[in-house]
Amino acid sequence: MSISILHTADNHLDPKISRYRYRLMDRKRDFWSVFKEIIDYTLKYKPNIMLISGDLFDRVDPRNPPRTKVIQAFRSIHENGTKIFMISGNHDGAKSISEGMSPLSEIAATGYAEFFSSVDEVECKHIRIADLDVCISGISYDHEAKINSNPLENKRIPVEGDINIFM
Repeated sequence: MSISILHTADNHLDPKISRYRYRLMDRKRDFWSVFKEIIDYTLKYKPNIMLISGDLFDRVDPRNPPRTKVIQAFRSIHENGTKIFMISGNHDGAKSISEGMSPLSEIAATGYAEFFSSVDEVECKHIRIADLDVCISGISYDHEAKINSNPLENKRIPVEGDINIFM
């Protein structure tokens, strides 16, 4: 028995970076074009699991149209049988309580994806693929971690399944 996994990270959808200036729209189209290729590939090849390891969005407050496009894409992937798991990165994770929550929390609320939102504790989700128990665990980016510190120091990474994946 085998499982198939699609892994992506640093998609940086909906950038507002000023350094792009007059090329900002070109860069936005580039990011969306690549993301669409990933979605199309996922729909065509139907991996069991899709992992998104941070920075799906380029900011913690993406505009509504990009959020809607992602939710629509994830709905199609979910309905196609692929399970989606996400962690936030340094761009799409809330840096403080005043920033609110990550946009990934809203996506997870749709039921189309799982989001490991904790920056303190490694979270674990179990899924069954054929006769295998797959333990997928993750922890999101901690904006308060000291530079050059080990983000996994004193963290317990679960090894509870037949197959264990850590993000």
